[in-house]
Amino acid sequence: MKTLPLKKISLITLSAVFILGLTACNDPKNPEYTGVAHQDDVRDGVKYGGPTYIALPTKPTPPPPPEKVPLRIVQDDELTMKYNSKLDVLFVMDNSNSMTCDQNKLTQNIDMFTNAFLNKGKFLDFRVGVVSIWDSKTFGSAPRDCELGELRPVGGKKSKSKGSCSKNTEINYVTRDTANKLGDTLKLGIEQLTNDPSTSGPQFEESFSPVFAVLSPEGNAKNHGFRRDKEAHLAVIWVTDGDDETPDASQDSMALSSYLNSMATDDLTVTTYAILGRYNDLLKNILDPARYPLLKSEGSVNNCKTNKVDPLIAEAGGAPRKMFDILERTKGDAQKGNGFDFLDKNYGEQLAGMSEKILRKVLEKKILLKHEPDFKFSIVVKYGKQLIPENDSVKGWTYDAQTITIHPGVKLEPEANARITIEYNVKGKFVGDAI
Repeated sequence: MKTLPLKKISLITLSAVFILGLTACNDPKNPEYTGVAHQDDVRDGVKYGGPTYIALPTKPTPPPPPEKVPLRIVQDDELTMKYNSKLDVLFVMDNSNSMTCDQNKLTQNIDMFTNAFLNKGKFLDFRVGVVSIWDSKTFGSAPRDCELGELRPVGGKKSKSKGSCSKNTEINYVTRDTANKLGDTLKLGIEQLTNDPSTSGPQFEESFSPVFAVLSPEGNAKNHGFRRDKEAHLAVIWVTDGDDETPDASQDSMALSSYLNSMATDDLTVTTYAILGRYNDLLKNILDPARYPLLKSEGSVNNCKTNKVDPLIAEAGGAPRKMFDILERTKGDAQKGNGFDFLDKNYGEQLAGMSEKILRKVLEKKILLKHEPDFKFSIVVKYGKQLIPENDSVKGWTYDAQTITIHPGVKLEPEANARITIEYNVKGKFVGDAI
Protein backbone atom coordinates (compact mmCIF):
# COMPACT_ATOMS: atom_id res chain seq x y z
CA MET A 1 0.00 0.00 0.00
CA LYS A 2 1.27 3.44 -0.90
CA THR A 3 1.55 6.03 1.77
CA LEU A 4 1.18 9.71 1.20
CA PRO A 5 3.93 11.96 2.15
CA LEU A 6 3.51 13.67 5.50
CA LYS A 7 3.33 17.17 4.02
CA LYS A 8 0.50 16.18 1.70
CA ILE A 9 -1.52 14.65 4.56
CA SER A 10 -1.24 17.85 6.61
CA LEU A 11 -2.42 20.01 3.74
CA ILE A 12 -5.41 17.80 3.04
CA THR A 13 -6.33 17.68 6.74
CA LEU A 14 -6.16 21.43 7.18
CA SER A 15 -8.28 21.98 4.10
CA ALA A 16 -10.90 19.58 5.39
CA VAL A 17 -11.03 21.28 8.79
CA PHE A 18 -11.42 24.68 7.16
CA ILE A 19 -14.23 23.46 4.88
CA LEU A 20 -16.04 21.74 7.80
CA GLY A 21 -15.70 24.88 9.92
CA LEU A 22 -17.04 27.09 7.18
CA THR A 23 -19.93 24.68 6.60
CA ALA A 24 -20.76 24.71 10.30
CA CYS A 25 -20.81 28.50 10.35
CA ASN A 26 -23.27 28.56 7.48
CA ASP A 27 -25.35 25.69 8.81
CA PRO A 28 -29.01 26.62 8.39
CA LYS A 29 -29.71 24.59 11.51
CA ASN A 30 -27.72 27.14 13.48
CA PRO A 31 -29.35 30.49 12.59
CA GLU A 32 -27.58 32.49 15.26
CA TYR A 33 -24.44 33.03 13.25
CA THR A 34 -23.55 33.12 9.58
CA GLY A 35 -19.95 33.02 8.35
CA VAL A 36 -19.09 35.66 5.78
CA ALA A 37 -15.57 35.89 4.34
CA HIS A 38 -14.10 39.37 4.31
CA GLN A 39 -10.69 39.37 2.61
CA ASP A 40 -9.90 42.81 3.94
CA ASP A 41 -11.07 42.25 7.49
CA VAL A 42 -8.58 43.63 9.96
CA ARG A 43 -8.43 42.49 13.55
CA ASP A 44 -5.86 43.80 15.95
CA GLY A 45 -4.00 45.37 13.04
CA VAL A 46 -3.70 42.10 11.19
CA LYS A 47 -5.39 41.56 7.90
CA TYR A 48 -7.50 38.49 8.21
CA GLY A 49 -8.93 36.53 5.36
CA GLY A 50 -10.98 34.07 7.35
CA PRO A 51 -14.69 34.07 8.15
CA THR A 52 -16.28 36.80 10.26
CA TYR A 53 -19.18 35.91 12.52
CA ILE A 54 -22.01 38.46 12.60
CA ALA A 55 -24.85 38.19 15.18
CA LEU A 56 -28.34 38.39 13.58
CA PRO A 57 -30.87 40.67 15.33
CA THR A 58 -33.49 38.89 17.44
CA LYS A 59 -37.22 39.27 16.57
CA PRO A 60 -38.79 42.35 18.33
CA THR A 61 -41.35 41.77 21.10
CA PRO A 62 -44.83 42.61 19.73
CA PRO A 63 -46.46 45.68 21.39
CA PRO A 64 -49.32 45.03 23.85
CA PRO A 65 -52.84 45.26 22.40
CA PRO A 66 -54.41 48.73 22.72
CA GLU A 67 -56.38 49.25 25.94
CA LYS A 68 -60.15 48.99 25.41
CA VAL A 69 -62.08 52.18 26.15
CA PRO A 70 -65.43 51.69 27.98
CA LEU A 71 -68.42 52.77 25.90
CA ARG A 72 -70.22 55.85 27.26
CA ILE A 73 -73.41 57.05 25.58
CA VAL A 74 -75.97 59.83 25.88
CA GLN A 75 -79.62 58.76 25.69
CA ASP A 76 -81.70 61.70 24.50
CA ASP A 77 -84.30 60.44 22.02
CA GLU A 78 -87.07 62.91 21.35
CA LEU A 79 -90.15 61.06 22.63
CA THR A 80 -89.10 59.42 25.89
CA MET A 81 -86.90 62.29 27.01
CA LYS A 82 -89.44 65.05 26.53
CA TYR A 83 -90.49 66.60 29.86
CA ASN A 84 -93.86 68.35 29.64
CA SER A 85 -94.66 70.56 32.62
CA LYS A 86 -97.82 72.23 31.28
CA LEU A 87 -100.98 71.54 33.29
CA ASP A 88 -104.63 72.59 32.81
CA VAL A 89 -106.92 72.12 35.84
CA LEU A 90 -110.70 72.40 35.52
CA PHE A 91 -112.85 72.77 38.66
CA VAL A 92 -116.52 71.91 38.13
CA MET A 93 -118.34 73.66 40.98
CA ASP A 94 -121.81 72.86 42.27
CA ASN A 95 -123.64 76.15 42.88
CA SER A 96 -126.95 74.66 43.98
CA ASN A 97 -128.74 75.68 47.21
CA SER A 98 -127.13 73.06 49.43
CA MET A 99 -123.54 73.99 48.53
CA THR A 100 -123.08 77.18 50.56
CA CYS A 101 -121.25 75.43 53.40
CA ASP A 102 -119.15 73.31 51.08
CA GLN A 103 -118.07 76.26 48.96
CA ASN A 104 -116.96 78.09 52.09
CA LYS A 105 -115.00 75.07 53.28
CA LEU A 106 -113.26 74.72 49.94
CA THR A 107 -112.24 78.36 49.67
CA GLN A 108 -110.95 78.33 53.26
CA ASN A 109 -108.62 75.43 52.45
CA ILE A 110 -107.75 76.12 48.83
CA ASP A 111 -104.30 77.51 49.69
CA MET A 112 -103.29 73.99 50.70
CA PHE A 113 -104.05 72.99 47.14
CA THR A 114 -102.32 75.85 45.31
CA ASN A 115 -99.21 75.90 47.51
CA ALA A 116 -97.98 72.67 45.98
CA PHE A 117 -98.25 74.23 42.51
CA LEU A 118 -96.58 77.46 43.53
CA ASN A 119 -93.68 75.64 45.18
CA LYS A 120 -92.63 74.26 41.81
CA GLY A 121 -90.86 77.49 40.92
CA LYS A 122 -91.45 78.56 37.34
CA PHE A 123 -91.11 75.04 35.98
CA LEU A 124 -94.79 74.12 36.37
CA ASP A 125 -96.85 76.06 33.82
CA PHE A 126 -100.40 75.74 35.17
CA ARG A 127 -103.83 77.14 34.39
CA VAL A 128 -106.89 76.70 36.60
CA GLY A 129 -110.38 77.27 35.22
CA VAL A 130 -113.66 77.24 37.18
CA VAL A 131 -117.00 76.31 35.61
CA SER A 132 -120.38 75.84 37.27
CA ILE A 133 -122.67 72.84 37.00
CA TRP A 134 -125.73 73.16 34.75
CA ASP A 135 -129.46 72.45 34.91
CA SER A 136 -131.02 72.31 31.46
CA LYS A 137 -134.10 70.43 32.66
CA THR A 138 -135.43 73.08 35.05
CA PHE A 139 -133.84 76.28 33.81
CA GLY A 140 -132.99 75.54 30.20
CA SER A 141 -134.04 78.93 28.83
CA ALA A 142 -133.44 81.09 31.90
CA PRO A 143 -130.78 83.81 31.62
CA ARG A 144 -127.59 82.86 33.46
CA ASP A 145 -124.51 84.58 34.79
CA CYS A 146 -122.52 82.45 32.35
CA GLU A 147 -123.37 80.24 29.41
CA LEU A 148 -122.87 76.48 29.50
CA GLY A 149 -119.14 75.80 29.61
CA GLU A 150 -118.01 79.40 30.18
CA LEU A 151 -115.30 79.78 32.78
CA ARG A 152 -115.95 82.14 35.66
CA PRO A 153 -114.05 85.43 35.82
CA VAL A 154 -110.86 85.37 37.86
CA GLY A 155 -111.59 86.72 41.32
CA GLY A 156 -115.38 86.32 41.02
CA LYS A 157 -118.17 88.22 39.32
CA LYS A 158 -117.29 91.41 37.51
CA SER A 159 -120.86 92.64 37.51
CA LYS A 160 -124.31 91.66 38.77
CA SER A 161 -125.84 91.59 35.31
CA LYS A 162 -126.75 88.35 33.60
CA GLY A 163 -124.31 87.27 30.96
CA SER A 164 -121.38 88.93 32.70
CA CYS A 165 -119.10 86.02 31.73
CA SER A 166 -119.72 86.56 28.03
CA LYS A 167 -119.00 90.26 28.36
CA ASN A 168 -115.73 89.64 30.15
CA THR A 169 -112.79 90.20 27.83
CA GLU A 170 -110.11 89.41 30.41
CA ILE A 171 -108.36 86.06 30.73
CA ASN A 172 -110.80 83.90 32.69
CA TYR A 173 -108.46 81.30 34.14
CA VAL A 174 -106.02 81.46 37.04
CA THR A 175 -102.26 81.30 36.40
CA ARG A 176 -99.22 81.49 38.64
CA ASP A 177 -99.48 85.27 38.60
CA THR A 178 -103.11 85.24 39.84
CA ALA A 179 -103.03 82.14 42.07
CA ASN A 180 -103.97 84.21 45.13
CA LYS A 181 -107.39 84.80 43.51
CA LEU A 182 -108.31 81.13 43.11
CA GLY A 183 -110.31 81.06 46.37
CA ASP A 184 -112.50 83.97 45.27
CA THR A 185 -112.88 82.45 41.81
CA LEU A 186 -114.13 79.16 43.30
CA LYS A 187 -116.65 80.82 45.58
CA LEU A 188 -119.53 81.04 43.12
CA GLY A 189 -122.27 81.33 45.72
CA ILE A 190 -125.77 80.13 44.87
CA GLU A 191 -127.02 81.10 41.46
CA GLN A 192 -130.38 82.88 41.83
CA LEU A 193 -132.58 81.67 38.97
CA THR A 194 -135.97 82.28 40.62
CA ASN A 195 -137.38 84.51 43.32
CA ASP A 196 -137.89 81.52 45.61
CA PRO A 197 -134.65 81.01 47.61
CA SER A 198 -135.47 77.36 48.26
CA THR A 199 -135.63 76.52 44.56
CA SER A 200 -133.59 79.28 42.96
CA GLY A 201 -130.46 77.24 42.28
CA PRO A 202 -129.97 74.25 39.98
CA GLN A 203 -132.21 71.33 40.94
CA PHE A 204 -130.95 68.65 38.54
CA GLU A 205 -127.21 69.15 38.76
CA GLU A 206 -125.42 68.36 35.52
CA SER A 207 -121.77 67.66 36.26
CA PHE A 208 -120.76 66.11 32.95
CA SER A 209 -122.25 68.42 30.31
CA PRO A 210 -120.16 71.47 31.41
CA VAL A 211 -116.95 69.46 30.91
CA PHE A 212 -117.89 68.60 27.33
CA ALA A 213 -118.71 72.27 26.74
CA VAL A 214 -115.48 73.67 28.20
CA LEU A 215 -113.26 71.28 26.24
CA SER A 216 -115.05 71.73 22.92
CA PRO A 217 -113.45 73.97 20.27
CA GLU A 218 -116.34 76.43 20.64
CA GLY A 219 -115.97 76.54 24.40
CA ASN A 220 -112.23 76.96 24.17
CA ALA A 221 -112.68 79.96 21.90
CA LYS A 222 -114.97 81.60 24.48
CA ASN A 223 -112.49 80.82 27.26
CA HIS A 224 -109.50 82.54 25.67
CA GLY A 225 -107.79 79.24 24.77
CA PHE A 226 -107.80 77.87 28.32
CA ARG A 227 -107.37 74.26 27.17
CA ARG A 228 -104.01 73.56 25.55
CA ASP A 229 -105.04 70.46 23.68
CA LYS A 230 -102.15 68.13 22.76
CA GLU A 231 -99.83 70.38 24.77
CA ALA A 232 -100.78 70.14 28.45
CA HIS A 233 -101.78 67.54 31.01
CA LEU A 234 -105.42 67.75 32.13
CA ALA A 235 -106.99 67.30 35.56
CA VAL A 236 -110.76 67.63 36.12
CA ILE A 237 -111.98 68.14 39.70
CA TRP A 238 -115.67 67.98 40.59
CA VAL A 239 -116.99 69.60 43.77
CA THR A 240 -120.60 68.53 44.33
CA ASP A 241 -122.87 67.06 46.97
CA GLY A 242 -125.13 65.41 44.37
CA ASP A 243 -124.77 63.01 41.47
CA ASP A 244 -124.66 63.80 37.77
CA GLU A 245 -128.09 64.53 36.22
CA THR A 246 -127.05 65.23 32.62
CA PRO A 247 -130.15 64.21 30.57
CA ASP A 248 -128.27 63.58 27.31
CA ALA A 249 -127.45 59.86 27.22
CA SER A 250 -124.55 60.57 24.87
CA GLN A 251 -122.87 62.44 27.72
CA ASP A 252 -122.94 59.73 30.39
CA SER A 253 -119.91 58.56 32.38
CA MET A 254 -118.85 56.08 29.72
CA ALA A 255 -118.97 58.69 26.94
CA LEU A 256 -117.17 61.29 29.05
CA SER A 257 -114.47 58.87 30.18
CA SER A 258 -113.82 57.85 26.56
CA TYR A 259 -113.64 61.52 25.57
CA LEU A 260 -111.18 62.36 28.32
CA ASN A 261 -109.06 59.26 27.86
CA SER A 262 -108.69 60.04 24.17
CA MET A 263 -106.73 63.15 25.17
CA ALA A 264 -104.09 61.13 27.00
CA THR A 265 -100.89 60.23 25.15
CA ASP A 266 -97.50 58.78 26.01
CA ASP A 267 -96.49 62.29 27.02
CA LEU A 268 -99.73 63.75 28.44
CA THR A 269 -101.90 62.46 31.29
CA VAL A 270 -105.62 62.97 31.91
CA THR A 271 -106.96 62.30 35.41
CA THR A 272 -110.13 63.04 37.37
CA TYR A 273 -110.72 63.85 41.03
CA ALA A 274 -113.74 64.75 43.13
CA ILE A 275 -114.86 66.14 46.47
CA LEU A 276 -118.26 64.55 47.01
CA GLY A 277 -121.16 64.32 49.42
CA ARG A 278 -121.81 60.76 50.67
CA TYR A 279 -118.55 59.50 49.23
CA ASN A 280 -117.64 57.66 52.45
CA ASP A 281 -121.09 56.04 52.54
CA LEU A 282 -120.57 54.91 48.97
CA LEU A 283 -117.22 53.30 49.76
CA LYS A 284 -118.66 51.48 52.79
CA ASN A 285 -121.54 50.06 50.77
CA ILE A 286 -119.81 49.48 47.46
CA LEU A 287 -120.49 45.74 47.55
CA ASP A 288 -124.20 46.39 48.05
CA PRO A 289 -124.91 49.60 46.12
CA ALA A 290 -128.67 49.28 46.58
CA ARG A 291 -128.50 50.06 50.30
CA TYR A 292 -127.55 53.39 51.78
CA PRO A 293 -128.64 54.92 55.08
CA LEU A 294 -131.24 57.65 54.84
CA LEU A 295 -130.12 61.01 56.21
CA LYS A 296 -132.70 63.27 57.75
CA SER A 297 -132.42 66.93 56.77
CA GLU A 298 -133.43 69.57 59.27
CA GLY A 299 -134.04 73.26 58.88
CA SER A 300 -132.54 75.37 56.13
CA VAL A 301 -130.43 73.81 53.43
CA ASN A 302 -127.82 76.42 54.31
CA ASN A 303 -127.50 75.15 57.89
CA CYS A 304 -124.02 73.65 57.81
CA LYS A 305 -124.49 71.76 61.09
CA THR A 306 -127.58 69.82 60.06
CA ASN A 307 -127.46 69.46 56.30
CA LYS A 308 -124.14 67.98 55.34
CA VAL A 309 -125.16 66.99 51.82
CA ASP A 310 -127.89 67.68 49.29
CA PRO A 311 -131.19 66.78 51.05
CA LEU A 312 -132.57 65.24 47.87
CA ILE A 313 -129.82 62.67 47.57
CA ALA A 314 -129.63 62.11 51.32
CA GLU A 315 -133.32 61.45 51.89
CA ALA A 316 -133.56 59.24 48.81
CA GLY A 317 -130.81 56.99 50.14
CA GLY A 318 -128.77 57.95 47.13
CA ALA A 319 -125.03 58.21 46.52
CA PRO A 320 -122.75 59.72 43.86
CA ARG A 321 -122.56 56.52 41.82
CA LYS A 322 -122.01 58.19 38.44
CA MET A 323 -119.30 60.37 39.91
CA PHE A 324 -117.64 57.29 41.37
CA ASP A 325 -117.86 55.61 37.99
CA ILE A 326 -116.14 58.45 36.14
CA LEU A 327 -113.26 58.37 38.63
CA GLU A 328 -112.74 54.69 37.96
CA ARG A 329 -112.94 54.97 34.20
CA THR A 330 -110.56 57.89 33.65
CA LYS A 331 -107.20 56.28 34.29
CA GLY A 332 -107.67 56.35 38.03
CA ASP A 333 -109.03 54.28 40.87
CA ALA A 334 -111.84 55.78 42.90
CA GLN A 335 -111.15 53.50 45.85
CA LYS A 336 -107.48 54.44 46.03
CA GLY A 337 -107.86 58.11 46.66
CA ASN A 338 -109.04 60.05 43.61
CA GLY A 339 -111.92 61.36 45.67
CA PHE A 340 -112.76 62.25 49.25
CA ASP A 341 -115.79 63.21 51.32
CA PHE A 342 -116.96 66.69 52.30
CA LEU A 343 -117.15 65.43 55.89
CA ASP A 344 -113.55 64.23 56.02
CA LYS A 345 -111.95 65.49 59.24
CA ASN A 346 -108.66 66.06 57.42
CA TYR A 347 -110.25 68.08 54.64
CA GLY A 348 -107.30 70.43 54.14
CA GLU A 349 -104.75 67.61 54.16
CA GLN A 350 -106.87 65.67 51.65
CA LEU A 351 -106.97 68.71 49.40
CA ALA A 352 -103.20 69.07 49.61
CA GLY A 353 -102.83 65.36 48.91
CA MET A 354 -104.97 65.76 45.80
CA SER A 355 -102.65 68.43 44.41
CA GLU A 356 -99.64 66.20 45.16
CA LYS A 357 -101.23 63.36 43.21
CA ILE A 358 -101.78 65.67 40.26
CA LEU A 359 -98.17 66.85 40.39
CA ARG A 360 -96.92 63.28 40.57
CA LYS A 361 -98.89 62.47 37.43
CA VAL A 362 -97.47 65.52 35.67
CA LEU A 363 -93.91 65.79 36.94
CA GLU A 364 -92.85 62.26 37.88
CA LYS A 365 -91.00 60.91 34.87
CA LYS A 366 -89.97 57.28 34.37
CA ILE A 367 -87.41 56.55 31.64
CA LEU A 368 -86.35 53.05 30.66
CA LEU A 369 -82.66 52.92 29.80
CA LYS A 370 -81.95 51.21 26.50
CA HIS A 371 -78.94 49.38 27.94
CA GLU A 372 -77.81 48.11 31.34
CA PRO A 373 -75.58 50.76 32.95
CA ASP A 374 -72.13 50.05 34.38
CA PHE A 375 -72.14 51.41 37.93
CA LYS A 376 -68.36 51.65 38.04
CA PHE A 377 -68.97 54.91 36.24
CA SER A 378 -71.26 57.85 37.03
CA ILE A 379 -74.75 58.38 35.63
CA VAL A 380 -75.51 62.02 34.78
CA VAL A 381 -79.13 63.16 34.33
CA LYS A 382 -79.87 66.65 33.02
CA TYR A 383 -82.82 68.75 31.95
CA GLY A 384 -81.37 71.02 29.30
CA LYS A 385 -78.32 72.49 31.00
CA GLN A 386 -79.60 71.82 34.53
CA LEU A 387 -78.13 68.92 36.49
CA ILE A 388 -80.73 66.81 38.34
CA PRO A 389 -79.47 65.50 41.73
CA GLU A 390 -78.75 61.78 41.86
CA ASN A 391 -80.06 59.28 44.43
CA ASP A 392 -82.67 61.76 45.69
CA SER A 393 -86.18 60.31 45.95
CA VAL A 394 -87.74 63.72 46.60
CA LYS A 395 -85.91 66.39 44.62
CA GLY A 396 -83.90 64.36 42.14
CA TRP A 397 -83.71 60.99 40.44
CA THR A 398 -83.34 57.37 41.51
CA TYR A 399 -82.55 54.13 39.66
CA ASP A 400 -84.35 50.78 39.79
CA ALA A 401 -84.64 47.90 37.32
CA GLN A 402 -82.95 49.77 34.44
CA THR A 403 -85.35 52.69 34.96
CA ILE A 404 -84.52 56.28 35.90
CA THR A 405 -87.30 57.96 37.91
CA ILE A 406 -87.30 61.75 38.14
CA HIS A 407 -89.36 62.68 41.20
CA PRO A 408 -91.94 65.51 41.29
CA GLY A 409 -90.06 67.55 43.90
CA VAL A 410 -87.23 68.31 41.49
CA LYS A 411 -86.39 72.02 41.29
CA LEU A 412 -86.02 73.13 37.69
CA GLU A 413 -86.36 76.27 35.64
CA PRO A 414 -88.02 76.25 32.20
CA GLU A 415 -85.71 76.07 29.18
CA ALA A 416 -86.86 76.52 25.61
CA ASN A 417 -86.93 73.21 23.69
CA ALA A 418 -85.08 71.46 26.53
CA ARG A 419 -85.40 67.75 27.14
CA ILE A 420 -83.85 65.17 29.44
CA THR A 421 -80.47 63.62 28.68
CA ILE A 422 -78.98 60.62 30.49
CA GLU A 423 -75.26 59.94 30.13
CA TYR A 424 -73.97 56.53 31.26
CA ASN A 425 -71.58 53.68 30.48
CA VAL A 426 -72.98 50.52 28.91
CA LYS A 427 -72.09 47.46 30.96
CA GLY A 428 -69.61 45.14 29.21
CA LYS A 429 -69.32 47.33 26.11
CA PHE A 430 -66.33 49.18 24.70
CA VAL A 431 -65.76 51.78 22.00
CA GLY A 432 -66.23 50.06 18.66
CA ASP A 433 -68.57 47.36 19.97
CA ALA A 434 -72.00 47.00 18.44
CA ILE A 435 -74.93 47.83 20.74
